[in-house]
Amino acid sequence: MRASAQAILEMAPVRQARNDLADYCDEVVAGEKARFDRPADWTGTTVKACELRHGVLKEYLNEILASDGNQRLAGQSKFRIPSYW
Repeated sequence: MRASAQAILEMAPVRQARNDLADYCDEVVAGEKARFDRPADWTGTTVKACELRHGVLKEYLNEILASDGNQRLAGQSKFRIPSYW
């Protein structure tokens, strides 16, 4: 019983990471700009913390993250002042 309780407690950070990632995916789908407020390494760190094992889920998540990364870069390039020097 004690070992089971300890195993459940050890999974709490995984559960939180999965909830955070689900919220992030909701923000991506809704097109919310708040998702860009996270640090650039947030997605990689959070995905690793989720301990994902299902191949198809990883593939879909990679597509979402790649698309969102491209949108992030496109948004940043809009605000850059071109250098002519």
